[in-house]
Amino acid sequence: MRHTMKQVKPILLTIIILLAFCIGAYAANLEIETDEAGNQGKLKTETFTFNEGALPANQEGRIAYSADSLFVSDASVWNSFSGGKTIATKIVAASNSLRTSGGVNPQADYTCGGTADQVEIQQAIDSLGSNGGAVYLLEGTYIISAAIVFNAGDSNKALIGTGAGTVLRLFTGSANINIIYASSADNLLISRLALDGNSQTGIGNSGIKFQYGANDCIINNVYAENFNRYGIHFDQSDNGSITSSTVNLNVVGILIEDGGAGLAVTGNSITNNNVSLNTETGISITRSNGGIVKNTIISGNSVNGNAGYGIRIDSNGSTGDNVPNNMIIGNSLDANLAGIMSNGTYALISNNNIQSSSLGIFIGTGGEYAVVSDNSISSGSDRGITIGGLGSSTISGNVISGSYSNAGIWIGANADNNIINSNRVDNQGVGVAINIVAGAVDNYIAGNFLTGDIKIKDLGTGTKYTGKEKITLEAVTNDTGVIWATNPVSYVRLDQDGNWEIKNGKSTGDILILESITNNALINDTDANLELSASQHKLDVGDTLKLIWNGTDWIELSYSDN
Repeated sequence: MRHTMKQVKPILLTIIILLAFCIGAYAANLEIETDEAGNQGKLKTETFTFNEGALPANQEGRIAYSADSLFVSDASVWNSFSGGKTIATKIVAASNSLRTSGGVNPQADYTCGGTADQVEIQQAIDSLGSNGGAVYLLEGTYIISAAIVFNAGDSNKALIGTGAGTVLRLFTGSANINIIYASSADNLLISRLALDGNSQTGIGNSGIKFQYGANDCIINNVYAENFNRYGIHFDQSDNGSITSSTVNLNVVGILIEDGGAGLAVTGNSITNNNVSLNTETGISITRSNGGIVKNTIISGNSVNGNAGYGIRIDSNGSTGDNVPNNMIIGNSLDANLAGIMSNGTYALISNNNIQSSSLGIFIGTGGEYAVVSDNSISSGSDRGITIGGLGSSTISGNVISGSYSNAGIWIGANADNNIINSNRVDNQGVGVAINIVAGAVDNYIAGNFLTGDIKIKDLGTGTKYTGKEKITLEAVTNDTGVIWATNPVSYVRLDQDGNWEIKNGKSTGDILILESITNNALINDTDANLELSASQHKLDVGDTLKLIWNGTDWIELSYSDN
Protein backbone atom coordinates (compact mmCIF):
# COMPACT_ATOMS: atom_id res chain seq x y z
CA MET A 1 0.00 0.00 0.00
CA ARG A 2 1.42 3.40 -1.01
CA HIS A 3 1.03 6.33 1.40
CA THR A 4 1.81 10.00 0.91
CA MET A 5 4.15 11.88 3.21
CA LYS A 6 1.15 13.88 4.48
CA GLN A 7 -0.41 10.62 5.60
CA VAL A 8 2.72 9.04 7.06
CA LYS A 9 4.12 11.97 9.10
CA PRO A 10 1.42 11.89 11.80
CA ILE A 11 1.77 8.12 12.05
CA LEU A 12 5.55 8.33 12.47
CA LEU A 13 5.13 10.95 15.18
CA THR A 14 2.67 8.70 17.01
CA ILE A 15 5.10 5.75 16.78
CA ILE A 16 7.92 7.86 18.25
CA ILE A 17 5.74 8.95 21.17
CA LEU A 18 4.56 5.40 21.74
CA LEU A 19 8.12 4.03 21.70
CA ALA A 20 9.15 6.57 24.33
CA PHE A 21 6.23 5.46 26.46
CA CYS A 22 7.04 1.79 25.99
CA ILE A 23 10.67 2.27 27.04
CA GLY A 24 9.51 4.00 30.21
CA ALA A 25 6.96 1.28 30.95
CA TYR A 26 8.74 -1.93 30.00
CA ALA A 27 6.89 -3.85 32.68
CA ALA A 28 3.62 -3.40 30.80
CA ASN A 29 4.22 -6.82 29.13
CA LEU A 30 4.83 -5.53 25.58
CA GLU A 31 6.25 -8.22 23.34
CA ILE A 32 9.88 -7.62 22.31
CA GLU A 33 11.56 -9.56 19.51
CA THR A 34 14.60 -11.69 20.49
CA ASP A 35 17.20 -13.54 18.45
CA GLU A 36 18.19 -17.21 18.82
CA ALA A 37 20.70 -16.28 21.50
CA GLY A 38 18.01 -14.56 23.54
CA ASN A 39 19.16 -11.00 22.78
CA GLN A 40 16.36 -8.45 22.84
CA GLY A 41 15.68 -6.41 19.71
CA LYS A 42 13.01 -4.08 18.38
CA LEU A 43 9.39 -3.68 19.48
CA LYS A 44 7.33 -6.34 17.75
CA THR A 45 4.66 -4.95 15.46
CA GLU A 46 2.60 -6.33 12.61
CA THR A 47 1.10 -4.80 9.50
CA PHE A 48 -2.26 -6.24 8.54
CA THR A 49 -5.72 -5.40 7.23
CA PHE A 50 -8.66 -6.05 9.53
CA ASN A 51 -10.98 -7.21 6.77
CA GLU A 52 -8.41 -9.63 5.44
CA GLY A 53 -7.84 -11.83 8.47
CA ALA A 54 -6.88 -9.67 11.41
CA LEU A 55 -4.33 -10.85 13.92
CA PRO A 56 -5.74 -12.04 17.23
CA ALA A 57 -5.83 -9.40 19.95
CA ASN A 58 -4.99 -11.79 22.78
CA GLN A 59 -1.59 -10.29 23.67
CA GLU A 60 -1.79 -7.07 25.71
CA GLY A 61 0.41 -4.26 24.38
CA ARG A 62 0.70 -5.73 20.90
CA ILE A 63 0.83 -2.98 18.22
CA ALA A 64 -0.44 -3.23 14.68
CA TYR A 65 -0.80 -0.92 11.68
CA SER A 66 -3.76 -1.04 9.28
CA ALA A 67 -5.58 1.34 6.96
CA ASP A 68 -3.42 4.34 7.82
CA SER A 69 -4.01 3.92 11.57
CA LEU A 70 -2.21 2.47 14.57
CA PHE A 71 -3.89 0.01 16.94
CA VAL A 72 -2.92 -1.45 20.31
CA SER A 73 -4.31 -4.59 21.95
CA ASP A 74 -5.73 -4.67 25.48
CA ALA A 75 -5.67 -8.49 25.35
CA SER A 76 -9.24 -8.64 24.08
CA VAL A 77 -9.78 -6.08 21.31
CA TRP A 78 -7.76 -3.74 19.08
CA ASN A 79 -8.08 -0.03 20.03
CA SER A 80 -7.27 2.80 17.66
CA PHE A 81 -4.87 5.46 18.93
CA SER A 82 -7.12 8.07 17.29
CA GLY A 83 -10.17 6.84 19.14
CA GLY A 84 -12.01 6.63 15.84
CA LYS A 85 -12.07 10.45 15.50
CA THR A 86 -11.26 12.44 12.39
CA ILE A 87 -10.34 16.09 11.86
CA ALA A 88 -12.46 18.00 9.34
CA THR A 89 -9.53 19.61 7.53
CA LYS A 90 -8.79 19.71 3.82
CA ILE A 91 -5.72 20.94 1.97
CA VAL A 92 -5.84 22.58 -1.45
CA ALA A 93 -2.81 23.18 -3.67
CA ALA A 94 -2.39 25.70 -6.48
CA SER A 95 -1.10 24.71 -9.89
CA ASN A 96 2.22 26.36 -8.96
CA SER A 97 2.43 25.24 -5.32
CA LEU A 98 5.60 23.54 -4.20
CA ARG A 99 5.54 19.84 -5.18
CA THR A 100 2.62 20.23 -7.61
CA SER A 101 3.52 18.18 -10.67
CA GLY A 102 1.39 16.86 -13.47
CA GLY A 103 -1.73 18.39 -11.92
CA VAL A 104 -1.23 16.54 -8.61
CA ASN A 105 0.23 17.64 -5.30
CA PRO A 106 0.92 14.78 -2.86
CA GLN A 107 0.44 17.10 0.12
CA ALA A 108 -3.08 18.13 -0.90
CA ASP A 109 -6.57 16.69 -0.99
CA TYR A 110 -7.39 18.88 -4.00
CA THR A 111 -5.05 20.30 -6.65
CA CYS A 112 -6.12 23.26 -8.79
CA GLY A 113 -5.34 23.51 -12.48
CA GLY A 114 -4.68 27.26 -12.82
CA THR A 115 -8.09 28.22 -14.24
CA ALA A 116 -11.38 28.53 -12.34
CA ASP A 117 -9.55 27.42 -9.23
CA GLN A 118 -12.56 28.33 -7.09
CA VAL A 119 -14.06 24.98 -8.17
CA GLU A 120 -11.56 22.86 -6.19
CA ILE A 121 -11.62 25.30 -3.26
CA GLN A 122 -15.41 25.12 -3.18
CA GLN A 123 -15.30 21.34 -3.27
CA ALA A 124 -13.00 21.35 -0.27
CA ILE A 125 -15.29 23.70 1.67
CA ASP A 126 -18.37 21.65 0.81
CA SER A 127 -16.64 18.41 1.80
CA LEU A 128 -16.29 19.61 5.42
CA GLY A 129 -19.97 19.01 6.01
CA SER A 130 -22.22 20.88 8.40
CA ASN A 131 -20.06 20.60 11.54
CA GLY A 132 -17.38 23.03 10.38
CA GLY A 133 -13.67 22.60 9.83
CA ALA A 134 -10.83 24.26 7.97
CA VAL A 135 -9.62 24.44 4.40
CA TYR A 136 -5.93 25.26 4.04
CA LEU A 137 -4.66 26.77 0.81
CA LEU A 138 -1.00 26.07 0.11
CA GLU A 139 1.30 28.75 -1.26
CA GLY A 140 0.77 29.69 -4.88
CA THR A 141 -1.58 31.67 -7.14
CA TYR A 142 -5.22 30.65 -7.52
CA ILE A 143 -7.14 32.13 -10.47
CA ILE A 144 -10.71 32.99 -9.44
CA SER A 145 -13.45 33.49 -12.02
CA ALA A 146 -16.49 33.06 -9.71
CA ALA A 147 -17.16 33.50 -6.02
CA ILE A 148 -16.01 31.11 -3.32
CA VAL A 149 -19.27 30.79 -1.37
CA PHE A 150 -20.21 30.12 2.25
CA ASN A 151 -23.96 29.63 2.60
CA ALA A 152 -26.34 28.46 5.30
CA GLY A 153 -24.88 25.22 6.62
CA ASP A 154 -21.31 26.49 6.29
CA SER A 155 -21.04 28.05 9.75
CA ASN A 156 -17.91 27.39 11.81
CA LYS A 157 -15.69 26.93 8.78
CA ALA A 158 -12.32 28.51 8.07
CA LEU A 159 -10.41 29.35 4.90
CA ILE A 160 -6.75 29.81 5.73
CA GLY A 161 -3.65 30.37 3.65
CA THR A 162 0.08 30.77 4.20
CA GLY A 163 0.05 34.58 4.17
CA ALA A 164 1.08 36.84 1.31
CA GLY A 165 2.24 33.76 -0.58
CA THR A 166 -1.32 32.42 -0.99
CA VAL A 167 -2.78 34.64 -3.71
CA LEU A 168 -6.38 34.50 -4.91
CA ARG A 169 -6.27 36.54 -8.14
CA LEU A 170 -9.33 37.70 -9.99
CA PHE A 171 -9.59 36.42 -13.54
CA THR A 172 -8.96 39.18 -16.11
CA GLY A 173 -12.15 40.91 -17.22
CA SER A 174 -14.35 39.56 -14.41
CA ALA A 175 -17.53 41.46 -13.51
CA ASN A 176 -19.51 41.71 -10.25
CA ILE A 177 -17.55 39.02 -8.43
CA ASN A 178 -16.73 38.84 -4.72
CA ILE A 179 -13.78 36.48 -4.44
CA ILE A 180 -15.13 35.30 -1.07
CA TYR A 181 -18.85 35.62 -0.42
CA ALA A 182 -20.79 34.57 2.70
CA SER A 183 -24.52 34.66 3.39
CA SER A 184 -26.31 33.31 6.48
CA ALA A 185 -23.17 31.55 7.70
CA ASP A 186 -21.86 32.41 11.18
CA ASN A 187 -18.49 32.11 12.90
CA LEU A 188 -16.40 32.05 9.74
CA LEU A 189 -12.65 32.64 9.76
CA ILE A 190 -10.84 34.06 6.73
CA SER A 191 -7.13 34.33 7.42
CA ARG A 192 -3.67 34.64 5.86
CA LEU A 193 -4.81 35.15 2.29
CA ALA A 194 -3.87 37.69 -0.38
CA LEU A 195 -6.88 38.70 -2.47
CA ASP A 196 -5.80 40.38 -5.70
CA GLY A 197 -8.22 42.40 -7.84
CA ASN A 198 -5.83 42.14 -10.78
CA SER A 199 -5.21 45.88 -11.21
CA GLN A 200 -8.94 46.64 -10.81
CA THR A 201 -9.83 44.49 -13.78
CA GLY A 202 -13.45 44.38 -15.00
CA ILE A 203 -16.31 46.12 -13.16
CA GLY A 204 -18.02 45.81 -9.78
CA ASN A 205 -15.56 43.38 -8.17
CA SER A 206 -14.71 43.11 -4.47
CA GLY A 207 -12.44 41.03 -2.30
CA ILE A 208 -14.73 39.82 0.50
CA LYS A 209 -18.46 40.35 1.04
CA PHE A 210 -20.37 39.11 4.09
CA GLN A 211 -24.12 39.61 3.72
CA TYR A 212 -27.57 38.71 5.08
CA GLY A 213 -26.71 37.54 8.55
CA ALA A 214 -23.13 36.34 8.18
CA ASN A 215 -22.55 37.14 11.86
CA ASP A 216 -19.66 36.74 14.31
CA CYS A 217 -17.13 36.28 11.51
CA ILE A 218 -13.42 37.08 11.64
CA ILE A 219 -11.17 38.39 8.90
CA ASN A 220 -7.54 38.68 9.93
CA ASN A 221 -4.14 38.93 8.30
CA VAL A 222 -5.72 39.30 4.87
CA TYR A 223 -4.54 41.40 1.94
CA ALA A 224 -7.40 42.82 -0.16
CA GLU A 225 -5.99 45.01 -2.88
CA ASN A 226 -6.67 46.42 -6.36
CA PHE A 227 -10.45 45.91 -6.51
CA ASN A 228 -12.63 48.33 -8.46
CA ARG A 229 -15.33 48.31 -5.80
CA TYR A 230 -14.62 47.28 -2.18
CA GLY A 231 -11.72 45.54 -0.53
CA ILE A 232 -13.87 44.18 2.33
CA HIS A 233 -17.65 44.67 2.59
CA PHE A 234 -20.05 43.85 5.45
CA ASP A 235 -23.75 44.19 4.57
CA GLN A 236 -26.32 43.29 7.25
CA SER A 237 -23.77 41.34 9.26
CA ASP A 238 -23.21 41.79 13.01
CA ASN A 239 -20.36 41.36 15.48
CA GLY A 240 -17.72 40.79 12.83
CA SER A 241 -14.03 41.57 13.19
CA ILE A 242 -11.62 42.87 10.56
CA THR A 243 -8.15 42.94 12.01
CA SER A 244 -4.46 43.11 11.11
CA SER A 245 -5.23 43.24 7.39
CA THR A 246 -3.96 45.35 4.50
CA VAL A 247 -6.70 46.91 2.36
CA ASN A 248 -5.11 49.16 -0.26
CA LEU A 249 -5.62 50.45 -3.79
CA ASN A 250 -9.35 49.75 -4.03
CA VAL A 251 -12.15 52.22 -4.73
CA VAL A 252 -13.34 51.93 -1.10
CA GLY A 253 -11.16 50.04 1.34
CA ILE A 254 -13.62 48.76 3.98
CA LEU A 255 -17.40 49.30 3.94
CA ILE A 256 -19.95 48.38 6.61
CA GLU A 257 -23.57 49.16 5.74
CA ASP A 258 -27.11 48.28 6.72
CA GLY A 259 -29.10 45.64 4.92
CA GLY A 260 -32.44 47.40 4.44
CA ALA A 261 -35.32 49.26 6.04
CA GLY A 262 -35.90 48.33 9.67
CA LEU A 263 -32.67 46.32 9.93
CA ALA A 264 -29.87 47.21 12.34
CA VAL A 265 -26.21 46.28 11.87
CA THR A 266 -24.29 46.37 15.15
CA GLY A 267 -21.13 45.42 16.97
CA ASN A 268 -18.54 45.20 14.19
CA SER A 269 -14.90 46.12 14.79
CA ILE A 270 -12.16 47.30 12.45
CA THR A 271 -8.83 47.22 14.25
CA ASN A 272 -5.12 47.40 13.51
CA ASN A 273 -5.45 47.40 9.73
CA ASN A 274 -3.52 49.28 7.04
CA VAL A 275 -6.09 50.98 4.78
CA SER A 276 -4.36 53.20 2.25
CA LEU A 277 -4.32 54.62 -1.28
CA ASN A 278 -7.95 53.86 -2.06
CA THR A 279 -9.47 56.11 -4.72
CA GLU A 280 -12.42 57.14 -2.53
CA THR A 281 -12.84 56.44 1.21
CA GLY A 282 -10.53 54.34 3.33
CA ILE A 283 -13.05 53.08 5.94
CA SER A 284 -16.76 53.82 5.49
CA ILE A 285 -19.70 53.16 7.86
CA THR A 286 -22.80 54.01 5.84
CA ARG A 287 -26.55 53.91 6.18
CA SER A 288 -27.47 53.26 2.55
CA ASN A 289 -30.54 51.00 2.49
CA GLY A 290 -32.93 52.44 5.07
CA GLY A 291 -31.63 50.64 8.17
CA ILE A 292 -29.26 51.47 11.04
CA VAL A 293 -25.52 50.96 11.51
CA LYS A 294 -24.40 51.32 15.13
CA ASN A 295 -21.83 50.42 17.77
CA THR A 296 -18.94 50.03 15.35
CA ILE A 297 -15.41 50.29 16.76
CA ILE A 298 -12.71 51.64 14.45
CA SER A 299 -9.44 51.49 16.35
CA GLY A 300 -5.70 51.37 15.86
CA ASN A 301 -5.77 51.53 12.06
CA SER A 302 -3.23 53.21 9.80
CA VAL A 303 -5.21 55.11 7.16
CA ASN A 304 -3.09 56.98 4.65
CA GLY A 305 -3.23 58.58 1.22
CA ASN A 306 -6.90 57.92 0.44
CA ALA A 307 -8.41 60.26 -2.14
CA GLY A 308 -11.54 60.91 -0.03
CA TYR A 309 -12.10 60.74 3.72
CA GLY A 310 -9.78 58.49 5.66
CA ILE A 311 -12.65 57.38 7.93
CA ARG A 312 -16.30 58.23 7.29
CA ILE A 313 -19.53 57.63 9.25
CA ASP A 314 -22.33 58.72 6.94
CA SER A 315 -26.08 58.87 7.52
CA ASN A 316 -26.43 59.38 3.76
CA GLY A 317 -28.90 62.24 3.99
CA SER A 318 -30.99 60.79 6.81
CA THR A 319 -30.90 61.73 10.48
CA GLY A 320 -27.87 60.94 12.59
CA ASP A 321 -29.94 58.48 14.65
CA ASN A 322 -29.45 55.99 11.82
CA VAL A 323 -25.67 55.78 12.43
CA PRO A 324 -25.43 56.17 16.24
CA ASN A 325 -22.87 55.27 18.88
CA ASN A 326 -19.93 54.54 16.59
CA MET A 327 -16.40 54.97 17.93
CA ILE A 328 -13.22 56.11 16.15
CA ILE A 329 -10.33 55.70 18.58
CA GLY A 330 -6.55 55.72 18.34
CA ASN A 331 -6.14 55.70 14.57
CA SER A 332 -3.29 57.24 12.59
CA LEU A 333 -4.33 59.19 9.48
CA ASP A 334 -1.93 60.89 7.08
CA ALA A 335 -2.28 62.62 3.73
CA ASN A 336 -5.93 61.77 3.09
CA LEU A 337 -7.99 64.40 1.28
CA ALA A 338 -9.90 64.75 4.57
CA GLY A 339 -9.38 62.99 7.88
CA ILE A 340 -12.51 61.89 9.79
CA MET A 341 -16.17 62.66 9.10
CA SER A 342 -19.18 61.73 11.20
CA ASN A 343 -22.85 62.44 10.58
CA GLY A 344 -24.03 60.16 13.38
CA THR A 345 -25.34 60.88 16.84
CA TYR A 346 -23.28 60.11 19.95
CA ALA A 347 -20.06 59.45 18.04
CA LEU A 348 -16.85 59.18 20.04
CA ILE A 349 -13.78 60.44 18.16
CA SER A 350 -10.77 60.28 20.42
CA ASN A 351 -6.98 59.93 20.53
CA ASN A 352 -6.51 59.96 16.77
CA ASN A 353 -3.43 61.42 15.08
CA ILE A 354 -4.40 63.27 11.90
CA GLN A 355 -1.84 64.89 9.61
CA SER A 356 -1.79 66.68 6.27
CA SER A 357 -5.53 66.69 5.48
CA SER A 358 -7.50 69.74 4.34
CA LEU A 359 -10.15 68.94 6.96
CA GLY A 360 -9.05 67.22 10.14
CA ILE A 361 -12.35 66.19 11.80
CA PHE A 362 -15.75 67.12 10.36
CA ILE A 363 -18.98 66.68 12.34
CA GLY A 364 -21.64 67.02 9.66
CA THR A 365 -25.39 67.27 9.42
CA GLY A 366 -27.00 64.94 11.93
CA GLY A 367 -23.85 64.74 14.04
CA GLU A 368 -25.39 65.65 17.39
CA TYR A 369 -23.93 64.82 20.80
CA ALA A 370 -20.51 63.91 19.46
CA VAL A 371 -17.48 63.82 21.75
CA VAL A 372 -14.28 64.91 19.97
CA SER A 373 -11.45 64.65 22.48
CA ASP A 374 -7.69 64.33 22.81
CA ASN A 375 -6.95 64.23 19.09
CA SER A 376 -3.76 65.59 17.54
CA ILE A 377 -4.40 67.42 14.26
CA SER A 378 -1.50 68.96 12.38
CA SER A 379 -0.32 70.28 9.02
CA GLY A 380 -3.85 70.83 7.69
CA SER A 381 -4.88 73.55 5.26
CA ASP A 382 -8.58 74.50 5.70
CA ARG A 383 -10.04 73.62 9.13
CA GLY A 384 -8.81 71.54 12.04
CA ILE A 385 -12.20 70.64 13.59
CA THR A 386 -15.55 71.55 12.03
CA ILE A 387 -18.91 71.41 13.80
CA GLY A 388 -21.30 71.74 10.90
CA GLY A 389 -24.26 69.76 12.12
CA LEU A 390 -26.96 70.34 14.69
CA GLY A 391 -24.56 70.80 17.59
CA SER A 392 -24.79 69.71 21.25
CA SER A 393 -21.29 68.28 20.90
CA THR A 394 -18.22 68.49 23.16
CA ILE A 395 -14.85 69.46 21.69
CA SER A 396 -12.24 68.98 24.41
CA GLY A 397 -8.53 68.50 24.93
CA ASN A 398 -7.52 68.53 21.26
CA VAL A 399 -4.21 69.88 19.96
CA ILE A 400 -4.49 71.62 16.59
CA SER A 401 -1.49 73.11 14.83
CA GLY A 402 -0.80 74.28 11.30
CA SER A 403 -1.75 76.96 8.81
CA TYR A 404 -5.54 76.80 8.53
CA SER A 405 -7.00 79.26 6.04
CA ASN A 406 -10.45 79.15 7.62
CA ALA A 407 -10.12 78.21 11.29
CA GLY A 408 -8.54 75.86 13.76
CA ILE A 409 -12.03 75.18 15.17
CA TRP A 410 -15.04 76.22 13.05
CA ILE A 411 -18.60 76.34 14.45
CA GLY A 412 -21.13 76.51 11.63
CA ALA A 413 -24.61 77.97 11.32
CA ASN A 414 -27.21 75.92 13.24
CA ALA A 415 -24.44 74.29 15.27
CA ASP A 416 -25.86 75.21 18.68
CA ASN A 417 -25.14 74.37 22.32
CA ASN A 418 -21.63 73.04 21.80
CA ILE A 419 -18.93 73.02 24.48
CA ILE A 420 -15.43 73.93 23.26
CA ASN A 421 -13.02 73.63 26.14
CA SER A 422 -9.38 72.94 27.03
CA ASN A 423 -8.17 72.80 23.44
CA ARG A 424 -4.84 74.14 22.21
CA VAL A 425 -5.08 75.82 18.81
CA ASP A 426 -1.88 77.15 17.24
CA ASN A 427 -3.06 78.59 13.92
CA GLN A 428 -0.14 79.90 11.92
CA GLY A 429 -2.27 80.84 8.91
CA VAL A 430 -4.33 83.91 8.05
CA GLY A 431 -7.47 82.41 9.59
CA VAL A 432 -8.65 82.45 13.18
CA ALA A 433 -8.19 80.01 16.05
CA ILE A 434 -11.95 79.65 16.79
CA ASN A 435 -14.49 80.89 14.25
CA ILE A 436 -18.18 81.01 15.28
CA VAL A 437 -20.28 81.95 12.26
CA ALA A 438 -23.62 83.74 12.10
CA GLY A 439 -26.51 81.46 13.00
CA ALA A 440 -24.64 79.51 15.69
CA VAL A 441 -26.48 79.92 19.01
CA ASP A 442 -25.62 79.40 22.70
CA ASN A 443 -22.18 77.88 22.38
CA TYR A 444 -19.81 77.78 25.35
CA ILE A 445 -16.08 78.53 25.03
CA ALA A 446 -13.93 77.75 28.09
CA GLY A 447 -10.27 77.47 28.99
CA ASN A 448 -8.71 77.15 25.53
CA PHE A 449 -5.14 78.16 24.67
CA LEU A 450 -5.28 80.04 21.38
CA THR A 451 -2.73 81.65 19.07
CA GLY A 452 -3.16 83.21 15.67
CA ASP A 453 -3.87 86.54 13.98
CA ILE A 454 -7.40 86.40 15.44
CA LYS A 455 -7.96 84.21 18.45
CA ILE A 456 -11.78 84.21 18.40
CA LYS A 457 -14.14 85.51 15.74
CA ASP A 458 -17.69 85.35 17.06
CA LEU A 459 -20.65 86.19 14.81
CA GLY A 460 -22.93 83.82 16.68
CA THR A 461 -25.65 84.56 19.20
CA GLY A 462 -25.55 83.94 22.93
CA THR A 463 -21.99 82.62 23.08
CA LYS A 464 -20.71 82.28 26.64
CA TYR A 465 -17.07 82.44 27.70
CA THR A 466 -14.85 81.36 30.56
CA GLY A 467 -11.29 82.16 29.63
CA LYS A 468 -8.53 84.69 29.75
CA GLU A 469 -9.97 86.44 26.71
CA LYS A 470 -13.46 86.87 28.14
CA ILE A 471 -15.77 85.78 30.96
CA THR A 472 -19.52 85.51 30.50
CA LEU A 473 -21.78 85.40 33.54
CA GLU A 474 -25.16 83.81 33.12
CA ALA A 475 -27.96 85.71 34.87
CA VAL A 476 -30.22 83.77 37.24
CA THR A 477 -33.58 85.20 38.32
CA ASN A 478 -34.35 84.89 42.05
CA ASP A 479 -37.70 85.76 43.71
CA THR A 480 -37.11 84.20 47.15
CA GLY A 481 -35.55 87.15 49.00
CA VAL A 482 -32.47 85.06 49.92
CA ILE A 483 -29.20 84.44 48.02
CA TRP A 484 -27.44 81.20 49.05
CA ALA A 485 -23.74 80.47 48.43
CA THR A 486 -24.62 76.78 48.24
CA ASN A 487 -26.50 77.61 45.06
CA PRO A 488 -23.49 78.99 43.16
CA VAL A 489 -24.23 82.04 41.03
CA SER A 490 -22.42 85.28 40.20
CA TYR A 491 -25.12 87.28 38.45
CA VAL A 492 -28.56 87.48 40.13
CA ARG A 493 -31.65 89.31 38.93
CA LEU A 494 -33.76 90.29 41.94
CA ASP A 495 -37.48 89.78 41.31
CA GLN A 496 -38.98 90.58 44.73
CA ASP A 497 -39.60 93.85 46.59
CA GLY A 498 -38.42 94.40 50.16
CA ASN A 499 -35.39 93.32 52.16
CA TRP A 500 -32.96 90.76 50.75
CA GLU A 501 -30.68 88.50 52.80
CA ILE A 502 -27.30 87.54 51.32
CA LYS A 503 -25.74 84.44 52.83
CA ASN A 504 -21.98 84.07 53.27
CA GLY A 505 -19.80 83.50 50.22
CA LYS A 506 -18.23 80.15 49.36
CA SER A 507 -14.65 81.09 48.47
CA THR A 508 -12.51 84.18 48.87
CA GLY A 509 -12.72 86.16 45.67
CA ASP A 510 -16.29 85.19 44.77
CA ILE A 511 -17.99 87.90 42.70
CA LEU A 512 -21.70 88.71 43.08
CA ILE A 513 -23.57 91.07 40.75
CA LEU A 514 -27.10 92.03 41.72
CA GLU A 515 -29.51 93.58 39.21
CA SER A 516 -33.07 94.53 40.13
CA ILE A 517 -35.96 93.80 37.81
CA THR A 518 -38.45 95.23 40.35
CA ASN A 519 -38.80 98.69 41.94
CA ASN A 520 -38.01 98.23 45.64
CA ALA A 521 -35.33 95.61 46.34
CA LEU A 522 -33.52 96.56 49.55
CA ILE A 523 -29.92 95.61 50.51
CA ASN A 524 -29.01 96.64 54.11
CA ASP A 525 -25.60 97.38 55.60
CA THR A 526 -26.95 96.31 58.98
CA ASP A 527 -26.50 92.68 57.97
CA ALA A 528 -23.41 91.30 59.73
CA ASN A 529 -21.70 90.07 56.57
CA LEU A 530 -22.18 93.21 54.39
CA GLU A 531 -19.83 96.19 54.08
CA LEU A 532 -21.63 98.81 51.95
CA SER A 533 -20.93 102.48 51.17
CA ALA A 534 -24.35 103.38 52.60
CA SER A 535 -26.63 102.00 55.27
CA GLN A 536 -29.01 100.77 52.58
CA HIS A 537 -29.14 100.48 48.82
CA LYS A 538 -32.57 100.63 47.22
CA LEU A 539 -32.46 98.90 43.82
CA ASP A 540 -35.11 99.81 41.29
CA VAL A 541 -35.45 98.34 37.80
CA GLY A 542 -32.04 98.39 36.09
CA ASP A 543 -30.04 99.29 39.22
CA THR A 544 -26.99 97.14 40.01
CA LEU A 545 -24.77 96.37 43.00
CA LYS A 546 -21.41 94.56 42.65
CA LEU A 547 -19.85 92.73 45.64
CA ILE A 548 -16.76 90.60 46.36
CA TRP A 549 -16.37 88.06 49.21
CA ASN A 550 -13.17 88.54 51.24
CA GLY A 551 -13.60 85.43 53.31
CA THR A 552 -15.60 87.20 56.04
CA ASP A 553 -17.78 89.89 54.44
CA TRP A 554 -19.27 90.94 51.15
CA ILE A 555 -17.42 94.17 50.19
CA GLU A 556 -19.08 96.64 47.86
CA LEU A 557 -17.23 97.22 44.59
CA SER A 558 -19.75 99.51 42.90
CA TYR A 559 -23.34 100.67 42.99
CA SER A 560 -25.21 102.00 39.98
CA ASP A 561 -28.50 103.91 40.28
CA ASN A 562 -29.80 103.76 36.75
